[in-house]
Amino acid sequence: MSRLLGASFPRLGISPWDLILDDDTRIEVKSAQRRFTLGGSKDVDVRVFVHKKTPALRFSVATSAQIAKLGQRTIAARSIEERFGTVGAAELASTVASVRRRRGRGSRGRRR
Repeated sequence: MSRLLGASFPRLGISPWDLILDDDTRIEVKSAQRRFTLGGSKDVDVRVFVHKKTPALRFSVATSAQIAKLGQRTIAARSIEERFGTVGAAELASTVASVRRRRGRGSRGRRR
């Protein structure tokens, strides 16, 4: 996925995010077949959900604020698809960029 997004992994140890873009957008990646765990508040901007066991690799993308508004600890994969749609690998980077712009996140200095 890092190649699809042109993203980097954390440089040191444990990090609250999985990938980071050149503009410092922090991404958390979740993968599941039936239910996603949403966890507590994370210091991330965008969440990418990987839908396992689909005929073609499919992703859903949402801001952390959108996920926080759900007020849930877990959510069915189908619910994520219905709320946020799905895209294929070819559309993932442009979808993340679109969601990131909606988030209104500007540059905030390097946190790698």
